[in-house]
Amino acid sequence: MTFTIRRKTIGRRVAEKCRPLTRKNRKRKKCVLFKRVGRIAAQAKAGRNRTKFSGKLRGRRLPRGRYRAVAVATDTAGGRSTPRTVAFRIVRP
Repeated sequence: MTFTIRRKTIGRRVAEKCRPLTRKNRKRKKCVLFKRVGRIAAQAKAGRNRTKFSGKLRGRRLPRGRYRAVAVATDTAGGRSTPRTVAFRIVRP
């Protein structure tokens, strides 16, 4: 099972897509963009599972803000499940 962690940021609309903010597109309409900050792999069994998340990736604490975790399970044959998304927030300790 892999969890991809994405941080909520502000982007700009360019050609009907949300793109990261640059000097060139800074006057365009705002949109919400989720930027990937890391990935966590965990062992899981068939059925319901729980995994604790400490708020750290690669030994470093995530900064305060809003995030999404996208979970995808993979079986031994390489088949992937439908991605499941959960929103969470990192607050000051």
